[in-house]
Amino acid sequence: MEEEHEEHKKKEITLKIDKRFVLWVIIAILAIAVIYVVFFKDATATQAIASTTRAASSSSGMVGGC
Repeated sequence: MEEEHEEHKKKEITLKIDKRFVLWVIIAILAIAVIYVVFFKDATATQAIASTTRAASSSSGMVGGC
């Protein structure tokens, strides 16, 4: 009977460790997602704005010249 109780405690401890591990994995995935959005999505948006600006400035030419 005592062995069953110890085995049950070991399972509880293992289950708690598994829950903590899963929680930290989820936190790590979310942190990586935030870093990606902050640094890499901004870089692509900046490139898109820069290319749009270049296209607009090259096509504008002279306005109202002699």
